Amino acid sequence: MIQDRNVFIGLAIKYKGDWRKIYQIVTSKEIEEVDENEFNELIKGLDCGVITILDKNYPDCLLHIFQPPFVLFYYGNINLINNISSNLGVIGTREPTAKALNKTREIIKELPKDIVIVSGLAAGIDGCAHEAALDYGHKTIAVLGCGVNVCYPSENQELMQRIRHTRGSLIISEYPPGTLPSQDKFPIRNRLITGLSSRILITEAKRRSGTSITASYALDTGKEVLCLPSSDWGDSLCNNLLKDGGIPVENAQEVNEYFERRKLL
Repeated sequence: MIQDRNVFIGLAIKYKGDWRKIYQIVTSKEIEEVDENEFNELIKGLDCGVITILDKNYPDCLLHIFQPPFVLFYYGNINLINNISSNLGVIGTREPTAKALNKTREIIKELPKDIVIVSGLAAGIDGCAHEAALDYGHKTIAVLGCGVNVCYPSENQELMQRIRHTRGSLIISEYPPGTLPSQDKFPIRNRLITGLSSRILITEAKRRSGTSITASYALDTGKEVLCLPSSDWGDSLCNNLLKDGGIPVENAQEVNEYFERRKLL
């Protein structure tokens, strides 16, 4: 393994965070052909924070996930990823019902303020979770499937800027600034949401969805998944997960009681 963090950063920028390509180069003779001067020039243009897998403050929680990112780019409080015991991933559908949005806000509102809300800044439940966190005094982590200076979807631009300029919150991505979103990046991004959360709360989602991928990552790594039961028995991921080890919660009080039982607060 190479020991020069600038080489990792340069590779991440050059190959736009493509984990497989970076891995291929650092584990083969191709690494001998790397032009470090080229990488140094690329790094000079960065206006965000950077942490690499070689750094002492690289979080242990990500070392144990599938394909740990070699480099993370960020704006904000990177310390939020060093101790994830109070980090709650809140995720769900991009097309939520009004009931699910209200429940998401209600639950986050009633959580103790030291709980950090982790989500993906997507439309729907993700955006609602970040917004509720900021509205009710929580720190929040937005994990992006694009560069840290790229907003997707565009309607969350104001929310993204609000997160970036809220002291103590964090925007983070394994993709360098300027990297545009693409359909393949979001399922990959979801492993980071799970890795940076102590457990996951799903307030509404369809059985076949990006949320199901995140839930699978959580269950595969032994993390608990809290679910709001749904009246849509035919296509509810929450109901399906409740048959497979998910933990039912119906309101803020039950979420709080769950955390208290686990002595997280």
